[in-house]
Amino acid sequence: MHYQEGKFALGTILAAIIPKNNTDISAAFLHQYLLFYKDIKIVPLMRGAANVSLTVKDIAKIEILLPPINEQRELMLLMKKVDELEKQIQYQKNLTENLRQTILREAFE
Repeated sequence: MHYQEGKFALGTILAAIIPKNNTDISAAFLHQYLLFYKDIKIVPLMRGAANVSLTVKDIAKIEILLPPINEQRELMLLMKKVDELEKQIQYQKNLTENLRQTILREAFE
């Protein structure tokens, strides 16, 4: 699954899920919801062994529990903050590792 904003091209073997009414559902929320529940709601609908497929009709049957739109938007803002914090944690880990390497290098010189 992939989330895309704005214009995009779609291959013939792909499908796009686009909310008809963005006053009821956020596309970003829908993406996160399906990503979170994919093993429960999507994978069981897939058919095939080597070339796994999922029909548009099966996708349309997926039930989605929707909180009010304001809660969806709030959740997406929180998810964005989590992503930013994860990036900052990784940056700090990289700085720590670089410092460790510098200390070791200077100790052996």
